[in-house]
Amino acid sequence: MILFLIYIVLSCGILTLFNIPRKLNLQVGSTLGVFIFKIMISVAMIQYYSNGKYERDEIDIFKFYDDGQLLNDVFYKDPTAYLQLLSGIYQPSIELDDYMKYSINWRKQPDVFLKKHQLIDFNWFNDQRLITKINSVLHFFSQQNIYIHALFFCFISMISSALMVQFTQSIFQSHSPLTTWYFAFLPGILVWTILPLKESILFLGVALMLLSFSRLLHQLQTKYLVSLVFGVILVLLSKYYVLLILSPLTIYLFFKEKTPDLSWIPNFITITAALLTMYYLLPQFEVKMNDNLRISNLYPEATVLEEYSPYPTSFIDYLKTLPNGIYRVLNEPNFANYSGSFQQLAAIENIGILILLLLSVLNLVKHKRWSLILMILSTLIVAGTLIGMTTLIVGNLVRYKMTLLIVFGTIISSTITLKPFFKKQ
Repeated sequence: MILFLIYIVLSCGILTLFNIPRKLNLQVGSTLGVFIFKIMISVAMIQYYSNGKYERDEIDIFKFYDDGQLLNDVFYKDPTAYLQLLSGIYQPSIELDDYMKYSINWRKQPDVFLKKHQLIDFNWFNDQRLITKINSVLHFFSQQNIYIHALFFCFISMISSALMVQFTQSIFQSHSPLTTWYFAFLPGILVWTILPLKESILFLGVALMLLSFSRLLHQLQTKYLVSLVFGVILVLLSKYYVLLILSPLTIYLFFKEKTPDLSWIPNFITITAALLTMYYLLPQFEVKMNDNLRISNLYPEATVLEEYSPYPTSFIDYLKTLPNGIYRVLNEPNFANYSGSFQQLAAIENIGILILLLLSVLNLVKHKRWSLILMILSTLIVAGTLIGMTTLIVGNLVRYKMTLLIVFGTIISSTITLKPFFKKQ
């Protein structure tokens, strides 16, 4: 407990030292209050899942934490083997496999994936292992205290929120308090980024990538290029398909700077490209759909969507199924079909986001910002395909659409209160 409190004090000092309050447009006291609030929610959630109601090996928080402990133990048996497992650069061997044979999420990629990418259990794109490796390093400092691990991710969440506020302000000229509160407190972002989960690292990667990319468009500097590459690597190592969801926004940013008067044209082309690309990649996404079916069979308690469409076999079928995928992303779970407390809270958030998004779109139409509207439509096409059409478990659906909420946040927090952005150039 004393070590936990010491780390909290150190974290507060670092946040203040690096001007996070200024980047969040908050006073120091308010910033530290937000940080403590995140820690309290994180501790409460760990306590909730530790009450014996759930099996430990069914909760991702504990899966990654326990696997991290197993990996950390390897260091004391064979430091060389530990460094090999940590880096992912090694030739498969029985000895290395034995070290992690009792792990839950430390699993090799499917042979089909390895063959397609010409890899030998290299696992650069295995989002199960990155968070396990981070947890294994944290075990050196935590004395096997999971709350210290959670504290680290709360700290990362604060940094990521500050980066997203900076990005939104720099691109959309918005200094609305809504920007800060959206990225700091929106449940669909908050819940997944304050725990030892891969979404915490994903949030940091997305924030670094977007902010660095926007600054590179204005000024080519090595530090922005390095942070951009680092952000992309974090996204690739967490959930590489998120880059597809971010692609309409990055395309919009590029052409907004280079050809502001014609920026709606590339965004219109992006919609067409998104449709064709998503259809072309559908066979890859079918693997994800089958994985969801497997999970639902392994864990009967998992809440499966009331209805889901079969895998489309033609482009016409895809176009018919896509609206249902977009509907799921925007509206599932809802009050009509689900009664659990988790689903009800998610349903409330869905309604709030839909209202804010509608207000934003109406504002964009009023000011004839067609390029932004087309960007939103492109993003929905990609997210509807990647998430809505392939995710069958309600909990996974809520979790996977975090990136979509980040994109929506940049629009919502800017367009509802924004004035200078809509002035004619």
